[in-house]
Amino acid sequence: MKQKTLFVAAAAAEAKAAAPYAPGSDHVWFSQAIRDVGAERRRHVEVEGFDYAHDDAHIRGEMAAAAACYATNASIASRFEADGSIASDQIEAAHARCEAPPGWPWAWRWWKPRSRRFALVRAAALIMAEIERLDRKGERHVASLIAQRREMLG
Repeated sequence: MKQKTLFVAAAAAEAKAAAPYAPGSDHVWFSQAIRDVGAERRRHVEVEGFDYAHDDAHIRGEMAAAAACYATNASIASRFEADGSIASDQIEAAHARCEAPPGWPWAWRWWKPRSRRFALVRAAALIMAEIERLDRKGERHVASLIAQRREMLG
């Protein structure tokens, strides 16, 4: 009986390994894409110095706008490739040379598209930074409301 259980467990593990991105699989949360987004977000903080205080100063949606620019340019490059406007073997080089779109919120020197995949990783990391900023803002707002309530109650 014990051998059968081990066999079933081994077969299940083998099947999961063969299809790591199957629907319902928790394995997808540890994909290379997720790790790359986390690493890029960490680079923002540790290398660029864009800590929480820096991010919290971007109250006009700049991080979300920058993310949208990176994602839009990656999307446009994919459309050019699919339409045959730019050859597949030249698309990444063309994408790396593209200029920042009109909605780019910062100085042009901060526009660094590189490849489509990297642009999407950077976009996701910027979205993560914006979500974290909004979460901190909400936490501060709730803390403020609690303090006001305590003050009212004496």
